[in-house]
Amino acid sequence: MARTSIELGYELLSQGRLQEARTMLERAVSEFPKEARAHLYLAMTLDQLNETARAEKHFTHAIALDPNDAFVFYNWGIFLHRQGRLQEALRAYERAYQLDPTLVAALQAATGLRQALGIRGAPMPGAPLSVKKSAPASGWVMMGILFALSGLCAPWLGLVGGIACGIIAMLQGAVKRGLVVIVLSIVMASLGACAGMMMREAIQGMKTTQYRTT
Repeated sequence: MARTSIELGYELLSQGRLQEARTMLERAVSEFPKEARAHLYLAMTLDQLNETARAEKHFTHAIALDPNDAFVFYNWGIFLHRQGRLQEALRAYERAYQLDPTLVAALQAATGLRQALGIRGAPMPGAPLSVKKSAPASGWVMMGILFALSGLCAPWLGLVGGIACGIIAMLQGAVKRGLVVIVLSIVMASLGACAGMMMREAIQGMKTTQYRTT
C-alpha cells in the first residue's frame, strides 16, 4: 500500500533529512490542507530549520484543525519552550497530558517546567490549566485573621485589610479559608463599629447627665 506524503515527510523528518522533509511536507499540506498532522510535521521541520515564524503558523493551523490531539500540543509546547515562552509552554504540556495521561513525556516536561518557574504541584488529567503561584496561601489567611480581629478596635482597617488578604488567599487556591477570612472581617468590623457607637452614646449620655447635674 502506497504511503501518503504525510507519512513520507514524517519519515524524512525522523531521519534528520530536513530539506527533503520540508519539500515533502509542503506537498502534504497542499494535498491534505485539513490534516492536522501534515501541518504539525511541517511545523516541526521548519522549527528545526529555524524558520520560526512559518513554524508557528503551521503549529497554529494544526491546533485549530485538531484541538484534541495530545501529540500536537506536546510538540507545540516543545516549540514554545525553545522560544523561551515558558508560561505558554507549560500550558501546552499540561493540555497534552490532560488529553492523553499516558503521554509521560508531557508530564515530565510540565513537572520540570513547573519547578523551574517555582510553581508547586504537578499537572493532573482533567485538572484546570490555571497556574497557582508558589507563595503560600496560609500566610495570607493568618494575616487576614489578624486584620479581622483588629476590626474590633479599628473597624475600617480590619475590614479593608481582612478582605484584601482573603481575596489574595482565594487567588492562591485557598478558596474556603479566604472566604472565611472575608466573612470574619465583616463580622468583626461590624461588631467594632457597633461597640464604637455604643461607647460614643454612653460617653455622650454621661456628658449630658453631668451637664444637667451642674
